[in-house]
Amino acid sequence: MKLIQTVDGTMSVMQKSDKETPNRKNLNISFKEKSIPTILIANGEIIQENLSKHALRKQWLLDQLMRENIHNLSEVSYVEYEKGKGLFIQKFSQ
Repeated sequence: MKLIQTVDGTMSVMQKSDKETPNRKNLNISFKEKSIPTILIANGEIIQENLSKHALRKQWLLDQLMRENIHNLSEVSYVEYEKGKGLFIQKFSQ
C-alpha cells in the first residue's frame, strides 16, 4: 500500500498495482456482457415504457407475434426481450 496526497490536501491509501486483483480483461479471458430480460407484454398488455428503453417499436413486436401465429394480444400472457437472445413468449393456457 502507498499513501498519496490528493489535490485538496487530504490523504488517501492506494494499493500497489502488483497487489491488485486481476479481472477477466487483465487476463485476456473472453466474456459476454450480462443482460437482464425486459418484460414487454404482461397479461396481454404492452408495456410501452419497456419497448422504448430498448428502442423497439410496437409494430416490430406485433410482427414478431404474427411470426409465432399470434394474432391477438389477448392470447399472450407474457413476453420478455433479452438483447442477443430475442423474445420469450408465453401464451395463456387454452
